Amino acid sequence: MLWFDIKRSLLLLLVACSLLLAHEHKLNNIIRRVHKEQTVSTLLIMKQANESCPTDVLKLENLPALRLDAEAKVAVKWLYNSEALALVCLKDSSGARLLDALASNTYRMRELRIIILIDTNSSQLLYAIREYANEYHFLRLLVLQTTASGTFVVHRLQPFPQAILERSALQLAGCIFPTVWRNFRGATALSTQHNSPPGSFNFTDRRTGKVSLRGNINRLIIEFASKYNINLRFLPPVIDNKELGSQDIWNMLSSGKVHFGMRFRFINNATLPPKVEHGLLGLSVFTTRSSSSLTLRQLVLVMSFYSLIFVALFNANLSALLTKRIKYTHIKNFEELAQSKLTLAFNDRLQPFVESLGDNLTAGLDSKIVYMDFNRQLDFIHACNTSNAYELFDETWNAVDHFQKNYNLLVFCKPAGLLFIGAYPFGLVRKHNSVFNLALDERIHRINDNGLNIHWMQDSIIDYTLLSV
Repeated sequence: MLWFDIKRSLLLLLVACSLLLAHEHKLNNIIRRVHKEQTVSTLLIMKQANESCPTDVLKLENLPALRLDAEAKVAVKWLYNSEALALVCLKDSSGARLLDALASNTYRMRELRIIILIDTNSSQLLYAIREYANEYHFLRLLVLQTTASGTFVVHRLQPFPQAILERSALQLAGCIFPTVWRNFRGATALSTQHNSPPGSFNFTDRRTGKVSLRGNINRLIIEFASKYNINLRFLPPVIDNKELGSQDIWNMLSSGKVHFGMRFRFINNATLPPKVEHGLLGLSVFTTRSSSSLTLRQLVLVMSFYSLIFVALFNANLSALLTKRIKYTHIKNFEELAQSKLTLAFNDRLQPFVESLGDNLTAGLDSKIVYMDFNRQLDFIHACNTSNAYELFDETWNAVDHFQKNYNLLVFCKPAGLLFIGAYPFGLVRKHNSVFNLALDERIHRINDNGLNIHWMQDSIIDYTLLSV
């Protein structure tokens, strides 16, 4: 009896070893195929301590392996690289907390390729995996269920529009981890609204009441959503009678309520008083009544004629005056700016950055700097308030300069010696680990390579100039 038990134990052990080797061989082949599709520089292996797994006997040359359990915390992207392949062994749904550790260790790596190994056809375990994939926004995930015949039953993650696991088959000629972020299948993306004209603004036509989004940033987001089959929704810039501020947007991004953090101000096509607007355009500024008598009309005509003569004489004298040498000189550098009586109006979103510089760039200017919202900056500029010097990024200055040149309002200038920050990178505020980040990065690079970003920026400046009058 004892000899029979020993033989049975040896037989079971030999069967288990043969199955383990069979699974290891097939897993090796899968990993080689994954590496052929896209380079794998790091193999991340995660399993519960003291549990067996086909990865235990996995041997691949020239491929470093990082073995972790649920308690280990390693920033894979920062310490290693993002070209990684994760192998996760799960026995039951209680071990699914390994996926918590995986999401934490691969922060901002949602393009990570993930293979989950299970040895049971438990619907509860598959449901748990799907829920974790949906919560952590995993994009490329395979579930390999081991069988007694030494093969795998494959479940492939389809992340959009909602995460589901589809039973699939690994064909030798097929792609194991296809690029799934080229078609989001109608997944919904939420965005706040950006308030940095000319990049993004909202125009309301006072004649028709029609509201339209303008600017190169809005155009980028809208065309991105159309290209990648995304259901894009913009949240209103005013919620509960309060305009969304920078902190409100950060809070919404942190809580996952929105995917893109964008803001803008409302700009109607009449920001100047009607009479001032008519004067700038060379139109008459007087009004008439429909019930005016003929005599009154003649009087107005005579007054207009003499006014025309008076304006012509005034313009002649003014032209002669302007040909004389001007005694006033523009401020050319920071030293002259510090000695002037001008207040420096800075965007409040730059306050932490400016204060972190200390006295390196703001020596003598600290007492002059006043931080204000971007909307207030624009209000001062539109009112031609020359008691301040304004901090502006190039795209905003280009719009202001274009507006001045078109309407002969040469009020502001851009001295070469007053460059405060150079080559400041442009970026969109986005939710961390968003499923849309990879596709949006891809779209931005493609637009920049084609030169569309410059064309869209020029269109935005023209639109903003026309709509700001």
